[in-house]
Amino acid sequence: MGLVVSGAILGLADVDALMISMAHTTAGGGAAGAPATAVAVGILANTLFKLALATSLSRPPFRRTAAVGLAAMAAASLAALLVFRPMP
Repeated sequence: MGLVVSGAILGLADVDALMISMAHTTAGGGAAGAPATAVAVGILANTLFKLALATSLSRPPFRRTAAVGLAAMAAASLAALLVFRPMP
């Protein structure tokens, strides 16, 4: 659970660092389920953060386009998290 929370927090700032960190976590031969979930949650957090920025700071024509695209990406990420949940 700790990896998922840290993935969400780190995903707000930088998904690349999260990917590298989780790759190092699994390089030692550990299970890949929790790190993979942490990466997916980080990507979702990053997308939602970008959605919030785009809708609050942009002008209306771009706001609408960005909101639709980012909301679709967030919905797809959330659906993938719920459907492809790793086995315990």
